[in-house]
Formats: sequence, structure tokens, C-alpha cells
Amino acid sequence: MTHFPSYASLSTILDVAATNIGKRTLPSHVSTDSRRLPEGALFVALEGERFDGHAFLQSALESGASGVIVHKGRTTQAILEQELWVFEVEDTLVALGAVARAVREAWGGPAVGITGSAGKTTSKALLRAVLEPSRKLHVTPGNWNNRIGLPLTLFQLNDPEISILELGTSEPGEIQALADIALPNVSWITNVGEAHLEGLGSLEGVAIEKTALFRGTQPGGTLVVNLDDPRIVAHLPQEGWKHITYGSHESADIQIQEVDCSSPGEVQVRLRIDGASYSATLPGLGVHMGHNVAGAVASAIALGITPAEAMENLKTYEGPKQRMNIRDVNGIHVIDDCYNANPTSTEAAVVALGQLSTNGRKFAVLGDMLELGNDSASLHRRVGAIAHSVGLDGLITVGREAREIAVGLRDAEGQSWVQEVEQAEEVWEILAPAVQPGDWVLVKGSRGVQLERVVTQMEGGKK
Repeated sequence: MTHFPSYASLSTILDVAATNIGKRTLPSHVSTDSRRLPEGALFVALEGERFDGHAFLQSALESGASGVIVHKGRTTQAILEQELWVFEVEDTLVALGAVARAVREAWGGPAVGITGSAGKTTSKALLRAVLEPSRKLHVTPGNWNNRIGLPLTLFQLNDPEISILELGTSEPGEIQALADIALPNVSWITNVGEAHLEGLGSLEGVAIEKTALFRGTQPGGTLVVNLDDPRIVAHLPQEGWKHITYGSHESADIQIQEVDCSSPGEVQVRLRIDGASYSATLPGLGVHMGHNVAGAVASAIALGITPAEAMENLKTYEGPKQRMNIRDVNGIHVIDDCYNANPTSTEAAVVALGQLSTNGRKFAVLGDMLELGNDSASLHRRVGAIAHSVGLDGLITVGREAREIAVGLRDAEGQSWVQEVEQAEEVWEILAPAVQPGDWVLVKGSRGVQLERVVTQMEGGKK
């Protein structure tokens, strides 16, 4: 049995293996799922509040695992009786990250780290569009942006030219831990907003946590800085890294000159870079897309792409699923943004709906924004006040927390067409009699509310 240090690299495993190279085959893969374990893989037994990978050690062995990483004292007799690599560690999650870091170090290419309170996935998709026509990429799939997902992402490295890695957080220290695994050469923080306040405590806590990505960037790397976000600027390290700035300020390296959202489902963005103007038209909604585009272009420039090439490549962009996607449902325009929600992203979506130039009426179905802690009620009410300010024709809230959105709207206006329900399945019965072809309906809420059921009901419903 081999003791695996609490934070070490894959070289530790290989050094141990070298002393026994004639006895055993080196692991070919790393996996945390015994159900989909490639033969010859190293199985990492993760342990959490609702699961324990050690319960599946026998399953991993039957699937052909060549080794296991387990917590101290959890090695079974069945494992000891076989010719396997066995590494006992203090924390298998830390060990998983250590092995992933070693894989990233062995690859050695440039990596971009992206985080932010809102827009991470859209920004990742924009950067992918800007780079992919001319560079071989490795990109975080889906939302694999935590301490399990990031290592699994890095295990998929297949000799790309550039890796684009999304980093998420819900508690202090998580971004730093992820940065220590990802080792980004270019880091981009989209914004700092009220997200995961239950774990991070305050907006200042969010700022400190998010900007840990900058502090975790490799020495001499580049920080992509949103000058329009004062909390990012306040925590910006001044020495040890290069800076590329973007925003509406004239001093920004990438200046946002104009964002035109007058055509529904289409955004026109004009940027000024090194004294020259560049324009691009792409699918999307909302003026916030201007910052996402500018940040993607800035990140691409940090990687050696010219401004002209970056803006030209934006024509290949396709919006991620369930992020401000426009769908036609029996003549009703549905803005499907139901993947997740926090105050920053919800307010941006409501404002984008209000800014649409259309003859149709505008409705919103807004669900709970979760993990906001003690500030939940006031932040939901603020969304309601914004819904009033943009002139919505109707609002349905879904969930107990979201009731405060209705309160905020009523407080701002006195009276409005607003309904409150507990479950997503109740929405269409109320909405169907109210909407007609040509109307617009925004659907947005936290993942736990499952508002995609509303869209499914609308698609199956009949007017």
C-alpha cells in the first residue's frame, strides 16, 4: 500500500510506479464513476454528504480498475488481495485535483480561466467562437466548473493548442483551489454580483472570492479586466501580471462604443481597439452582451488573435442552451433562460426583455433565486421593482422565495397583472389564457425550480 501525500502531483504516482514497473500496469485513465469506468483506470473514491465512493470499490474492481485512491483506513481486503495500485490519502477530492494539476502541467499549453457571477457559460461560448476557427481547443463541457468537474475536464486534454476552463464557486477558497489546479495563463472575471451569498456572505465576499482567480494566475500571465465593475477594479493586483481592460471607459483597451438590441434576437456590438472601430452582429438579447463580447475579444487578443480576426470569427457564435435562447412556440416568442438565476443575471434578462422593440406584449415567468441567504427577500423585491420599471405586461412568480418579486413589483406600482404559484407545472394554466401570438415570455429561475417544465408545457399546450 502506498501513502499518497495530501497534495502532490501525478509524478508522485509515477515515481512509486517506477519502482514496481515490472509488476503492475500503470493506470490508463482516472475516473470517479464506477459505473462508467474504463478498463485499466485509476478509480478515485470521492466522499460527500450524500454519497460515498468507497461503497463502490468492488464495482470498480469488477469493471477492471488497475488502482484506487481512497481515504486512509478505507482500503478493503478485496483490494489488498489483488495486484492493484492502492493510494491512501487524507482527502480524495484534493488528490483528484492533484492528479488533474499534474496532467495540466504535463500538457503545458496556455489555459484561459473564466469565472464571474453571471455570464460564464455565454462568455465561454463567445471565446470558443472567437478562437475555434483557427485554433484547436479544449473547452469545459457543460457546467463542469467545480472541484470535481474541473479535474474531469482536464483529464480530457488531448493535445489542444488552448484550453478554456470555466471556474465556479459557492464557498470561500474554492476559486483559489480551482486556480491551483487549472494554472491559468489568462484569467477573465466577467462580473461580481449577488450570487451564492449563503456561502460567501456578502457582495464583498463574492468580490474577494472571484478575484482569487487573478491572484491564482500564472506569473507573467494576463488579467482580462472589466473596468465597468468597480469591485473587480478594487481587487485588481497591480504587479506580477499584464492587464487587458475592457468596458465603456475611454481608457479601456477594448472600448464598448455601442450595443444595439433593437432587432429582437440580434445584438450589434461596436468596439474600439487601438484607435480602430470593429463591428459584429450575433444572436442574443440585452446590452450586457456587449461586455461579454468585449471580454472574449480581449481574452483572444491576450492569446495572440488579432482584433479583426476575433470580430470576424464572432459570426460563428451560437448561444448556449437555456441561456436567453429565443424559441417560437405557437407564435409566442419564448426567451428560454431557465438554466439558472441570480439577481445579476435575472435583472439583466428582465431589462433585456423590456428593451425589445416589438408590438407584442411582454410577460415574465420568474422563479426562486436560491442560495442568497439573509438578503434573499430584498434581492427578490429589487427584481420586482426592475420588472415594474421596464414596463412588463404581466408576471408570474414560481416558488416561495419568488413571491417577494411580486411584492417588489406591487410596491413599486401599486397594482399589476401578477400571479404567484408554487410549482412550475402550474404556470401554463394561468399563462395560456393571457398570451397570444406575437407576445414575448421570459422564463428564468434557479436550477432547483426546474422552469424548463414551463417551456415544455408551452410547447405541448394548445391555444
